[in-house]
Amino acid sequence: GDDAIVVNCAAKKIVAGKGAVLYNLVIESEEGIVAEDGDVIVSVTDVDGKSMLLRSKIDVCGGQAWKKVLDGNTVSFEDVHKQNREANITVIEQKRKELYKKASDSFNL
Repeated sequence: GDDAIVVNCAAKKIVAGKGAVLYNLVIESEEGIVAEDGDVIVSVTDVDGKSMLLRSKIDVCGGQAWKKVLDGNTVSFEDVHKQNREANITVIEQKRKELYKKASDSFNL
């Protein structure tokens, strides 16, 4: 989409609305990634390789919304920070690479 930012995402199809920001998403479903205008969607992966989507909007101030559970989320930004404070980022990055490769290979494109 216009002015959308898509970084390190793997999906059969990516539809990004105007001003959307998509980061680290690995989606294997047929519908792929769909983001409306101004959506911000990131994937947070843990050391077990389990991923969770964290959603926001481009006009939401993360500092002001730090403790709030925004629409579409089950946790706040603060909760994610606390959960990942001691995370082994080397292990997580390896898991993410494996998930990305598995998804990309499955698309047969």
